[in-house]
Amino acid sequence: MTLVTCISDLHGYKPDLTPGDLLIIAGDLTARDTAEQYDEFNSWLNSLPFKCKVVIGGNHDVLLEELETKIEGPGVYYLQDTGCEFRGLKIWGTPWTHRFHGQNPQAMAFSVKSEFQLKDFFDLIPADTDILITHSPPLGILDECRNGRAGSEMLRQAVFRIKPQLCCFGHIHENGGKSVDIDGILFVNASVVNEFYQNVNQPFSVNF
Repeated sequence: MTLVTCISDLHGYKPDLTPGDLLIIAGDLTARDTAEQYDEFNSWLNSLPFKCKVVIGGNHDVLLEELETKIEGPGVYYLQDTGCEFRGLKIWGTPWTHRFHGQNPQAMAFSVKSEFQLKDFFDLIPADTDILITHSPPLGILDECRNGRAGSEMLRQAVFRIKPQLCCFGHIHENGGKSVDIDGILFVNASVVNEFYQNVNQPFSVNF
């Protein structure tokens, strides 16, 4: 049995976490995207009692996209259209989102203008992926915000083609802390903050 804990959209928060096996962090790591804050994040991450820690970037993580900082440490995997394996579970991480109306212009990391550009990234996801970590939600799944649906149709198509056991994401704070099982896939919006950036949602844990 493997205990998997999912969180996203920390924006500088450092929640208390119950020790477990696999920790997933699905992007938006710091409050102000500074080098000092990434150093603080790395120190916090490496202090956590998990055997494996998997991290991807999000649209607020500009320094990660520009390769001006790193996420690293023992047992830490930073994934950007790459994968790793833990206890036989094949894990893939991709940070890309499409831009939507009202998005913060200072938070455009790992974002593209069109769904067609996203397809190129999501076509890289291996067919045997067990756990898929994205920053964007799939279209129509825990993706509703004040501007409507903000998920990706290209991601939705990829997920239902591959059918991982778990699809973990964040990005849309209004649906943080929620999960839904569709066609045998567990979808988790792991955002720990709400639309006002208040740290109100609990980390999501599931056994595999």
